[in-house]
Amino acid sequence: MEIPAETGRARSVRAFRPALMWLLLPLAVGYVQRASSPTPAASAAQRVVTARVVATANTFLATLSDVERAKCTFGFTSSQRTGWSNLPTGIFQRNGLRFGDMTSQQREAALALVAAALSREGYRKVTDIMNGDEVLKNAGGGRTGGRPGGAGPGGAGGRG
Repeated sequence: MEIPAETGRARSVRAFRPALMWLLLPLAVGYVQRASSPTPAASAAQRVVTARVVATANTFLATLSDVERAKCTFGFTSSQRTGWSNLPTGIFQRNGLRFGDMTSQQREAALALVAAALSREGYRKVTDIMNGDEVLKNAGGGRTGGRPGGAGPGGAGGRG
């Protein structure tokens, strides 16, 4: 009994299909990984940004005294890394250097660091929040948390 050529070819294709999948699957995975990994140009750009942030951070730290520096630098394994909150100071104890306790030069260097580390939109959000706190303070509600002109620790009224 002779097998028609078409049927033989169909069997060959069916037999070859699993082998083809084992060949193409690693190639497809490799392609996806390569496409999602940074290109050398992106890696170079990331190094430039990182170097700029590090330089700006060092510039900020250079404006601080030893006591101030101890208040705002924490080790990577410190509980401060995960123990941060934006809750009002009466609810959450903040450890660090208050923005309102900094000199104008230190505040400028701190904001330059925020600008270097964030996108334009991120920096705008930060300054909008700070300005919103200032509006609340001037309207008689809320506390500035240390904006210039705040009355003592915690802003208006010296609370917190």
